[in-house]
Amino acid sequence: MAATKPTDVKPPAYGKTVGKGGSVMITLDELERIKNGVTKSNVEPYVTMRNADRSSLHETSKNRIKNWSNTIDAQRRKREEDRIKRLEDEEIARREVDAKEQEF
Repeated sequence: MAATKPTDVKPPAYGKTVGKGGSVMITLDELERIKNGVTKSNVEPYVTMRNADRSSLHETSKNRIKNWSNTIDAQRRKREEDRIKRLEDEEIARREVDAKEQEF
């Protein structure tokens, strides 16, 4: 029986079965890819569910406050509507004056 030197022993090829237990040697890159795949699959449903819940709550909140008059946004809309109405009233008054001047 020939004795083998430690330098003569080659490591097993990646992806090949090693030993009696059926162990497989994989590269570090493959290990990281597997870890990332497992981690993402566990985190993504939670993050997706949390974001969906947040969006739902935000929509509910917006629907509740859209008719409130004491919010900054409602006050801004009211000022804008009042400004537009004032401009329309001024335009109507100008047209009446123009119509009276046309009669003379």
